[in-house]
Amino acid sequence: MEHADGNEQRLTPIKKGDLKFDALGECLADLKPEIKIISSSPLLEHDAMYMRIIHERYLNKRVAKALRIRKKEAEESVNEA
Repeated sequence: MEHADGNEQRLTPIKKGDLKFDALGECLADLKPEIKIISSSPLLEHDAMYMRIIHERYLNKRVAKALRIRKKEAEESVNEA
C-alpha cells in the first residue's frame, strides 16, 4: 500500500511496498502462530506465491538447522561411547 499525507493512495505489489516480508516470514517461521495472512495486492496470486516461498525458505532453514544439531549430538554420543 502506498501512502501520502496519512491516506492510502493505491495498492502495490509486495516487492514494491513498504512491508519487508522477509523479516515477517522469518518471524512467522520462528513463532509458528496459527494465523492467516490476507493480501490485497494487485498481483494477488503472484504475491501469495512469493510470500509462501519466502516463508517455506525460513521453515526449511529451521528444519535443516535442527537436523544438523541432532546429527552432531548423535555423533558426539557415539564418540563418547
